[in-house]
Amino acid sequence: MKSKQIALTGIFAALYYVLGIVFQPISFMAIQCRIACALIPLIALFGYPATIGITLGGLLFNANSPLGILDMLSMLIFLPAKLAIQKWGIKAVPIHVAFVGIWVGYLLHITFNAPLIPTIVTVAIGELVAEIVLGIPLNQLVKRRLNK
Repeated sequence: MKSKQIALTGIFAALYYVLGIVFQPISFMAIQCRIACALIPLIALFGYPATIGITLGGLLFNANSPLGILDMLSMLIFLPAKLAIQKWGIKAVPIHVAFVGIWVGYLLHITFNAPLIPTIVTVAIGELVAEIVLGIPLNQLVKRRLNK
């Protein structure tokens, strides 16, 4: 990895972690909107440094999760969806949203006995807000700035 890629990886890891900490009160449980996930569509622009950085930042941030180690593993479970974004661009973002909704909804169901389907739906809605409502416009803004 080149030094620029290593620096970008560190920046993405730090950004994800800091955004997670700042917005921690709304980042966990059945009704959540993890603002840090607005960075995920940037994977389409920055590739592996963003993929690795967001994954590392998420692993660190999820150490604070009420779901414990299972939520830390989530970042690895979501890796195929992140790689899809890297390969196919922002049109693959809904794949990541679905992964998060299903997996986190399931974890909340088995850990806290939350109702499965409603929990999947509410988690997916929060992720949709973060990644599609916030993240895709962020992607477009950064893309315009990079092309200048």
